Amino acid sequence: MTAAHDRPWWQAHQAALLEDLRPGDAELNPPVSPQVLALFAEVEEAFARLGGPDLGWPDPHELPDGTWRDVEEAEYSRCEHPQKYRVLWTRADAWVQALLRAGWADALEVEGPDEGSWRVAPRSVPHRTTVLRPHRDGASVLRLARTRTEEGFPGLVPGIDDPSMPIGLFPFCGCDACDGGSAELLEDLDQLILSVVDGSFELVRTRRRSSFRTSFSAHSGAPDDDHRLALRIAGVPWDASWTPRPLTPACEDGRSDPRRSAEKSDRPAFPARPVQDATTPPAHRPDPTGDRMIWAQTFSNPDPDTVTSFPPSSF
Repeated sequence: MTAAHDRPWWQAHQAALLEDLRPGDAELNPPVSPQVLALFAEVEEAFARLGGPDLGWPDPHELPDGTWRDVEEAEYSRCEHPQKYRVLWTRADAWVQALLRAGWADALEVEGPDEGSWRVAPRSVPHRTTVLRPHRDGASVLRLARTRTEEGFPGLVPGIDDPSMPIGLFPFCGCDACDGGSAELLEDLDQLILSVVDGSFELVRTRRRSSFRTSFSAHSGAPDDDHRLALRIAGVPWDASWTPRPLTPACEDGRSDPRRSAEKSDRPAFPARPVQDATTPPAHRPDPTGDRMIWAQTFSNPDPDTVTSFPPSSF
């Protein structure tokens, strides 16, 4: 299998940003920095060495003329080639190689389910996890858990902090109806990992709502677990010379994704899952020191959505 796109997504993304750049946009949505572009190039080189491009596949719904066919009803209940999602493991390995080469972190490989390392357990059980612990004080740990179901279906769950909070599930749905090709899947993964390394992310969690945003997208809604937990984790760049990219504004309707590339805008959307209790995350004040903030509590007070702050050293 081969990927459908001739150039990496980040090159197309940068070209679109430069083409659409208007006065004042540089602060809200600046072009990607040379340092980030160099990091992406390192990831692509590592991915090529690992044979990743040969594992890719095009969007099965895209027709030769560039339009999309309708999804077949049977596609919602099948995945004919689940092993194709091993490309996620290969991409994660490429990121690990690139980040270690940059000298920003140390890596620890953990075999098995990695129990006790997650504040909220991931939906899929890890069977091998790489824990990247940055050298810079305050920067978030990145946990890349390779998952595999009893049927052998591969996947990937990234997590931040230690103990970790899951911030993604790849693939979110493995049915053939939701398959948008490997290029789209790896783009979403790249954006998530870069956001952790770049420090351009924010996770806000209360008992009733959860919000996560990066410089690429934002989403919020009701937590899908029963943990009586509240916290906020704000990113810090792994490299002290980097400036985090501006975050996408917090969304009020489940998901905000204003920076998706124009070539995807004509694709018909799959039926959306209902979003419960989607709302703007609680107000907060920026940390004047620039260090990572993490707040947590158990809900013994009358207001379950009040977030009590503690210094990171308390945990």
